[in-house]
Amino acid sequence: MNNYFIKRIFLWSVIVLTASYSKPEQLCFDNRTLWYDTDGNVINGEKKPKLIADTDEIVRFELISCADTILHRNMPDCHDIRYGFEGGRVVKVGNTYHWITAEMVGDPLWVNMRLGHWTSVNGIDWQRQSTIYTSDGDYTGTSQRAAVFGPMTVFVEEDNRWHLVYVCYKAKPNEPNIFWCNYDGIIQHA
Repeated sequence: MNNYFIKRIFLWSVIVLTASYSKPEQLCFDNRTLWYDTDGNVINGEKKPKLIADTDEIVRFELISCADTILHRNMPDCHDIRYGFEGGRVVKVGNTYHWITAEMVGDPLWVNMRLGHWTSVNGIDWQRQSTIYTSDGDYTGTSQRAAVFGPMTVFVEEDNRWHLVYVCYKAKPNEPNIFWCNYDGIIQHA
């Protein structure tokens, strides 16, 4: 669906990346304009980027930075998130940022997970709103819902609503040279 994406850039000040659809705008980053095609090649900033198929819209990325980490275990709403966060997507709807992320809440690591919904009015100060789904944490290899990762949201105009897709994995203890912690993943549509 998206004709453009930004390569993952690790900088201390880059905290939140949001995507929204709007009339053509450029991605501004450290006083430079960067465009990437779907193969990850940098497109010259002077060239007009390709548009999303059959529309006059492009994906607009907004980089927000702050002086410190926006979430860590000693912050409000993070007290029971033992191992941190894994991926997700931030979208801006109206004046509110919404972040759906995988939260690593307990043992076993990378198995006992939940999908959380967070909101912010400025992209820096976040409040947890709800739990969307909790994995069952099964560590025997029998449950297809032992661990959940990779939540992604997309707005479908035909339905006039947001759709959520995520990955569900089976899990069991690792063996020498075999990683069983997250395997046999399936894509779930909520």
